Amino acid sequence: MSEVLKSLYGLAPKWNLIGLHLGVHSGILDTIAAKESDPDMRLLETIKTWLKGNYNEDKFGPPSWSSLTCAVDEVNKAAANKIRHQHGKVCYGFLCNTKFT
Repeated sequence: MSEVLKSLYGLAPKWNLIGLHLGVHSGILDTIAAKESDPDMRLLETIKTWLKGNYNEDKFGPPSWSSLTCAVDEVNKAAANKIRHQHGKVCYGFLCNTKFT
């Protein structure tokens, strides 16, 4: 998980949008917001929720670098490109769904 969080460095203010683009239900994000006031902790809890599979996996697929990159691309293209560069398994233009191991 630390590798995922390193990839998201500086994106904590956008934690809610990242969560929504990962398929985490808005009610779960509301619960995270109520429990945590710090954006870094909110992002951490959102990623933990996503990695545990507590989201709409049927629609968004299993946790992967591809799905993370797509979610980040919606809020910060430069950060998404950095993830693509660091994790060459991520495809451009389509999802290759390389699962986390």
